[in-house]
Amino acid sequence: MDLLTERHGCDIRRSKYMKCVEIALAEGFGEGVKLWGLEAGGGGMRKLILVVMMAAMALPAVAAKRFDAKGFDRTADAALAAMRAKADGMGIGGVAVVAYFEGETIQSWRSKMVVVGRYKDAPTDTNKGSNLLGIAYAKAAEMADTLKDSGTAGRPPMTGEFGWNGGVIGRVKGGYWIVAFSGGKSPDDVAISRVGLARATGGGPGR
Repeated sequence: MDLLTERHGCDIRRSKYMKCVEIALAEGFGEGVKLWGLEAGGGGMRKLILVVMMAAMALPAVAAKRFDAKGFDRTADAALAAMRAKADGMGIGGVAVVAYFEGETIQSWRSKMVVVGRYKDAPTDTNKGSNLLGIAYAKAAEMADTLKDSGTAGRPPMTGEFGWNGGVIGRVKGGYWIVAFSGGKSPDDVAISRVGLARATGGGPGR
């Protein structure tokens, strides 16, 4: 909180406490506002209650502002590039997906996808074919619900899921990275996805 005093001349123990609360919340010091209010030497209980209530109400909005969309794009692109390189090195084509969502229960996510050589296996007289794009996103959707690597949910697949391996998930501060690949054998898909997850969790949102 000393940064706010230095930047804006704010001191919640003095007359401009309401403005200080607004500035603190805008700059992401929600928790600090509550602590600062508790340490305030003057102003009485009414001021303290108001500060804590404002901080509590504004914390979700502050958290949303912290999401770094450019950081996501940069990190997702790096993860997808790493997955492409790994797949190319293994001689495997398919679809790579990287997604990030905030919190513990998914409400929205940002995702990126890249086709590595092919996005489907066309149907033949003896095979109905495969939509690799759909499979990759089905793996991602399963992980978004279970918060476990795809195929390890410990429950029967729901409609819309396959329960196949090939996707991995990693928790970071503030949310989860989801990475999936479809196009090779399950162990190969997992290996490619792990390369992407390692790159994703090294930067971008949550780091």
